Amino acid sequence: MSSLNRASRILFVTACLAAVLATVVSLTSTRSCGVDGWVSPTYNLDIATHFTQVGQQQGGSVVMTLVHSVDVTLNASAEGANTEVFVCQTGGSTDTLVTKYKFTGADLSAPDATWVTSTDFINPGRSYQVPYTDGVSEITLQTQCTSDAGRAQDAGSYTASLRITATW
Repeated sequence: MSSLNRASRILFVTACLAAVLATVVSLTSTRSCGVDGWVSPTYNLDIATHFTQVGQQQGGSVVMTLVHSVDVTLNASAEGANTEVFVCQTGGSTDTLVTKYKFTGADLSAPDATWVTSTDFINPGRSYQVPYTDGVSEITLQTQCTSDAGRAQDAGSYTASLRITATW
């Protein structure tokens, strides 16, 4: 296949602490040749529950639909240095959340059974296979973040940014 037959998603992840509520995931797509690629140019995921205590876990998921006519390989990468981890974007804070991800869904040949650390999730050697069956595959991206167990996190908007690339 030519290099034109690639589609990617940019994933922007935002979490919320204390009284700040934010959108969690936004994905944008580049569809080549107008045929194969992600169905929607944007997917959104919200973490509806605020962090209210130390050591608290929150998470969410989004189902992404991929149209493809051959087997596909999915990879995740960070959009920039350490952007795979939730980092506070409010008031100059540098607080971070422990961040984990996983891909699940019947259309993956080997979905994640357990949470994967953000560092391992974006490892270039980690990939996910989506075999061609009927041409439409649903992949669920899940995220889990945990506040610090030893102290309260700064209130604010926390973001992370990944690129999910589908290659065929």
